[in-house]
Amino acid sequence: MHSFWKAFRVVFVIFSAYLLRDVFFRWDGFSFYATFWDFIPAVALVMVQWSFLALMATLLVWGVFIAIEFVLSRFQLSFGMDQLLLGLLIFTLLSGTAMFVIGISVLSIKWIAVLLVISLGITLALRKDAGQLHERITPLVWLFGIWLICSVPVVGYKLITADNMKTYVVNNDNVQPIDHKKPNIILVTYDTLTAKDMSVYGYQRETTPFIKDWAENAYSFSQLIAESNYTTPTTASLMTGKHLWTHRLYQPFADTPFKSNIESLPLELKKAGYYNMAFVANPKASVKTLGLTNAFDVMPDTSEFWSRSFFDFNPRNIEMILYRYFGGTIKMSNWIIKEDFIVFKLIALIAKDSPQIPAPPAVVFNRFLSELNNTAPEPYFAWIHIFPPHYTYLPPDPYMGMFDDSKKFRTLKAQLPWQEVLEYKPEQQEDVDIFRARYDEFIRYCDEQFKEFIESFNTRADAGNTYIILSSDHGESFTHGFYRHGAARDLFEPVTNIPLIIKAPGQQKGLVISDPVAQIDITSTILEIAGVEVPQWMEGRSLMPLMAGERMDLHNIISMVLVKNQSRGRELNKGSFSVRKGDYKLIHYLEDNESLLFNIRSDPDELIDLSGKYPDITDELRISLKRELATANNRIKSGQ
Repeated sequence: MHSFWKAFRVVFVIFSAYLLRDVFFRWDGFSFYATFWDFIPAVALVMVQWSFLALMATLLVWGVFIAIEFVLSRFQLSFGMDQLLLGLLIFTLLSGTAMFVIGISVLSIKWIAVLLVISLGITLALRKDAGQLHERITPLVWLFGIWLICSVPVVGYKLITADNMKTYVVNNDNVQPIDHKKPNIILVTYDTLTAKDMSVYGYQRETTPFIKDWAENAYSFSQLIAESNYTTPTTASLMTGKHLWTHRLYQPFADTPFKSNIESLPLELKKAGYYNMAFVANPKASVKTLGLTNAFDVMPDTSEFWSRSFFDFNPRNIEMILYRYFGGTIKMSNWIIKEDFIVFKLIALIAKDSPQIPAPPAVVFNRFLSELNNTAPEPYFAWIHIFPPHYTYLPPDPYMGMFDDSKKFRTLKAQLPWQEVLEYKPEQQEDVDIFRARYDEFIRYCDEQFKEFIESFNTRADAGNTYIILSSDHGESFTHGFYRHGAARDLFEPVTNIPLIIKAPGQQKGLVISDPVAQIDITSTILEIAGVEVPQWMEGRSLMPLMAGERMDLHNIISMVLVKNQSRGRELNKGSFSVRKGDYKLIHYLEDNESLLFNIRSDPDELIDLSGKYPDITDELRISLKRELATANNRIKSGQ
């Protein structure tokens, strides 16, 4: 055991030093949306988890070194545990230095071999002094040990005091009497579903055959524009009816949206007598994340829809386990499994080489149907947020390979190395095109899942008094050098043009509506469907006039990416914006004061920048954007 303790001291110091460097790196981003006192529990949690992994790593290292020591002794070579641990420390230092200088996060086999040879040479030169290693690292052992000891009670305290979220309790005196004639409303949102890859909107691949048929007797909006390009801000806008710069949830781990505990769609419905249910399969859109726990009557935890096994080596499944126990109490509870942390890279190497569907849609749909079987009161509002077709794109047979018979990117292990990629080079387009095929195959699978859900739901008596709304939070990109979504500058159509199909009870005639509309318009539309007055703080407008065949005035529809701004009452001075008015779309990059102008009707793929050809239109849209931005900044500075 003495040799094991020696090994643990060295491994513990190496692990803790790596984590210390990462702590300084994380704080730069964390400080944008949270305070130092929020950061301390996150550091404490990752220190406890990381120390446990250090213990597991020590068992492996100690066992290997015992075996090496035994083999070397057979050849009468005096290379004991102290020398082996010194070699490990030297190799770690050299590897860390090489990765920093070269600017990479994982060393190639060639680099590892070179550094092993160099480490062996240095270790041989210093092996007589190897016994002093443990004395010299003792101060670091004490330092990091105190860090670990202090971390345990911090994590324990956060768990004990969990769920202290401030909530707004609806005054029952203000709740309207239940009107059972009011329609039920089901809002189904697929995560990361772009309208650009749906055959219902004219895409060449037959990705949504059922939805296409289903939409023939529904109101189909072809130009719905998302509020942003990733989940947390867009779902916050959907649930509050507010622009991103109004609800101020810029980052996925920030505080809840501004005033979401007193101003939200489900809360207005609740006041009107609706029974609210949320079945959300993405933690970045969970009821907790959006600060809506007081507005829903049924809200199963997100982790319920995911694999519960820690040994199912899918990074997302492990992230769900962390979220289940720590997500509501500690910000950035998934630190240890983030894409740029070494644990993720190691799991990517040992991930099961087989398809794994994250949070299957049927599991979420069936949970909702089960709630209806338990006689959920009417009228009800149900928000069902499905995780697929979000990356990783792993549809089951027979969908895998349906649109591209290449053998590439068919497994979790094959796709995980691309998880950190947000921008790609032209020479990578061929691979990106294969990823798009996998994504399209996943959409086809989602289409079939939606079909099964609709068929199951239509057997129910309440189906004849229910509006079903199909939409998404944002889209997905495989063009313009942007891969997937969430890239700081990407507001091209693949990520902002999302589906919206509204099917009224008993509707027998469809209508395709090509007017540009905003994601926050969905919120106001739902309230009008429910017969609830739209409050003044909502910034969208009801789409019911368009559904009635009427015209609505053109106005600016704005999308924005504000992750570079601090969320805590600071003026907005960084970010990307898009402004859509009629056929024209302006994309403006605030820091660079650079603008692009496209005519979406004649150039739907946004290939021709018209800003030089039409400077008047460019200036008009840019000036109107800056005027609205100034208004938003005045509200932020005044705390409104």
